[in-house]
Amino acid sequence: MELQVQRLPNGVLEESVGIITKVDTTGHVIACEPLSQKEGLARLAEIACSQAKSLYNFITKDDAGNPITLIRSLRVTFKAAPK
Repeated sequence: MELQVQRLPNGVLEESVGIITKVDTTGHVIACEPLSQKEGLARLAEIACSQAKSLYNFITKDDAGNPITLIRSLRVTFKAAPK
C-alpha cells in the first residue's frame, strides 16, 4: 500500500513500515500491529494500521469457496510530496 503525505519526520521523502493484519470473513481488517518497534516509526505504523482498516476490503476464500479469516502482513510506503 502506498500513501501520499505532505511531509515525513526528519525531512525524508519516503519511509516504509510493515504491519500485520487480521482480516475477517467480510474482508475487513479487525486487528493490526506493527511488524517492528523501530524507534521513530511508531506513529507511521499507527497511521498505516488506521488506513488499512479503512481502505482494505478483500475477501479471501478457501478451496470450497467459503470466506475465511486471514492473517496478512502489509508493507505500507509513505511518500512525501516534493517541495
